[in-house]
Amino acid sequence: MYGRHDGSIDDAILFYVPRWLWKNWEAGKIHALMMDLDVGICSEVEKKQKKKLLLDYLVDNLKHHNWWAYRYFFCETLALTNVVGKNIVPRHQTL
Repeated sequence: MYGRHDGSIDDAILFYVPRWLWKNWEAGKIHALMMDLDVGICSEVEKKQKKKLLLDYLVDNLKHHNWWAYRYFFCETLALTNVVGKNIVPRHQTL
């Protein structure tokens, strides 16, 4: 009874790997770019200034983060592969 498991530990690891990879590769860049724009207590003037800084940064660095984007898409593809694989490829068949 205790020696068998239904694969839930394996599934948890497989689903956690893309998140772990992304969190390590991203290393807080999104949080730094947001500049607390998700906080509702900023004044409108402050929000406009932060949005302008963010847009200027994004426009100036449009092609400089390709490797970062490739890593993101790799993690998303890995997660999608996990979901599709979990639903298409049958686990152990019991007789």
